[in-house]
Amino acid sequence: MGFTKIAFGHHLDDIVETILLNQFFRGEIGAMRPKQELFGGKITLIRPLAYEREEMMVLLAEKLGIATLGQSKCADDETSNRMVIKKLLKEIEKKNPNVVKNIFRSLNNIKVDYLLESHEATP
Repeated sequence: MGFTKIAFGHHLDDIVETILLNQFFRGEIGAMRPKQELFGGKITLIRPLAYEREEMMVLLAEKLGIATLGQSKCADDETSNRMVIKKLLKEIEKKNPNVVKNIFRSLNNIKVDYLLESHEATP
């Protein structure tokens, strides 16, 4: 059909959780970009909700009467690593309500001079 864009429903909390999942379980720093071109620009992934908190999406879904549509069983699995991270962030938010936004903003506030050189990395 010639489509060149794929829209995902990932929100700010998904992106922050992914940052921590990658650090904790993959040993890398990375996230999901709000807009990402693949295959030399043939396909573009967009995440139009990337700057919105999950709680706002839940409230909107409830208001629209679609609260149960599109729920992923994987993300709600109590034993998933994502759920562990989600609970950890909720706990930290009790002491610092800005923790999720701060982690998200950190993607634009990288102190390159304080990162390891590739030869300094440990196994």
